[in-house]
Amino acid sequence: MTMVDVERESRWTELERLKQQGDWQGALVACSARHDPLLLWLQPTRDVLTFIGEAARRLGIRDVVSVGCGSGLFEWLLASATGLQVKGLEVNRGWWESRYSPPTFLNLVFPDDDRDRSAVEEALKGREDVGIMFCYFNDTSAFLEYMRVFRGRVLVVAGPGRGCTHATCHPQPFSTTIPAPWGLHSSTPIGNTGDFVAVYTR
Repeated sequence: MTMVDVERESRWTELERLKQQGDWQGALVACSARHDPLLLWLQPTRDVLTFIGEAARRLGIRDVVSVGCGSGLFEWLLASATGLQVKGLEVNRGWWESRYSPPTFLNLVFPDDDRDRSAVEEALKGREDVGIMFCYFNDTSAFLEYMRVFRGRVLVVAGPGRGCTHATCHPQPFSTTIPAPWGLHSSTPIGNTGDFVAVYTR
């Protein structure tokens, strides 16, 4: 194991400890001190968590389904900071439950697994007080399929802003691929990273 691996394992262990203690504020500080794209693409701030939580309250949203949530670290921080109930969707249960994967911070749901498919369908087609979120998602066709079946009225997209070249994602927060009748409701930058969170409604 290299020094980089040892240092990463130490950071992961510390974040897991903070999660077990419910110390999301300590975890947020740790994430700010050292960005780890294996755990999350965004560099979350208290301001952006507050922005999403306040937008959700104004729009009558209590639950959020985050598609392609990865480790679920951003989603756990969001739920802890705002009181929203956040469900994280990922593919490839074998990877995420293997000893080689990064730690996870949510109980992940797997839409490609028969055991979880009905829960996914219920979340997407259920109540109107459920929002859907894509954070550094990177599959336009899958995004459009999710939007086709989603019955809620609030969409959150997080990723690089216009002209940002440090990373790619589809859709981006201000992407023209976001289908009608969705319209931009509000947005905010994430610190000075070049990333944004955009909230859409229909």
